Amino acid sequence: MVLSSTINSETSNRALGNTDNGLIELGGLSGHENLVSFLALMGTLRALDTAKPEWRSRALWKGTVPNLCTDMQVSKDEVVNAVVQGLQDICQKIDFCGKKVTDFSRFSELTNCGVDEDTATALMVENLDPAFWDKRKDERITPLYLRRGAGHLHFLDIARNLAVQKKNSTEIQRTLFGQWKYVLAEKMSFCWDINEYQPSARGSVSKDKKGSITSIGANMLALVGFTAYSCVPKAGRGRCATVGCSKNYNTNTDTVFWPLWKHPLSFFGITILLSHPRLREIVSRDPKTQKSRDSDLEPYGIESVMAADIFVSDRYRYVQPAKRIL
Repeated sequence: MVLSSTINSETSNRALGNTDNGLIELGGLSGHENLVSFLALMGTLRALDTAKPEWRSRALWKGTVPNLCTDMQVSKDEVVNAVVQGLQDICQKIDFCGKKVTDFSRFSELTNCGVDEDTATALMVENLDPAFWDKRKDERITPLYLRRGAGHLHFLDIARNLAVQKKNSTEIQRTLFGQWKYVLAEKMSFCWDINEYQPSARGSVSKDKKGSITSIGANMLALVGFTAYSCVPKAGRGRCATVGCSKNYNTNTDTVFWPLWKHPLSFFGITILLSHPRLREIVSRDPKTQKSRDSDLEPYGIESVMAADIFVSDRYRYVQPAKRIL
């Protein structure tokens, strides 16, 4: 009976991905209230899937710290080297093969420039075009696109700059396992880091004219990881929506959200969680559509849900520190 219970327990653990092999604490990504930390975690998984698919890399949360789980016993150095290799392989296409891209709302233009389909899908959304602001009230810009004016060009410049940046193993090691290094960098930040959110007494955001004080390593991983927030078609008039994003009806602001889960999940498993309609309902708190209870997410292993509102100033949109809503 004891042996039978042990076997059943081990079988159940394998089904959930709960193996002890290769469980590594990613202390550098422990900022669960920081959007760029979550995107960097997603980028880490995607890079590992690219470089070492046989590892079957997954992640789970222990408290507020993400942990990496693999099917093989690997060291931190091996993880860093694999992430660097994966970033290099993915970013070879994100630099648009040296071609100039002027409109990243068109899937064909992106793929013709060599961008992989996952990245193109995340970038491709009609309401990224600034021309839709103010002119078409039924279209809303995706919250992950934070720059105003001609920012759609700056976004592509930032993506290219990070893609061609040398993938330094020391920087990745620091990002995953240590203290992030913040430097003044010109066009190296997507403004996804809460440490760049600095509201002044006048309600605007202070920003150095020479660039942002940012972590290049975190933004580099986030560039690869933000594809988890893909843009998808939405019913009615050809509109699009971004998974993991919602309108917070309590604060009347755009909100980006992500779950904290207790069972190991792959990159694609996490993207499925982000697109779960009940998760969106809980975040939006819209009284017209609020049908789910918080307990409805327990079967999926979700322990908490973090939601970050977007701060809007005259020229910039910044992500505020996320709050736990579940």
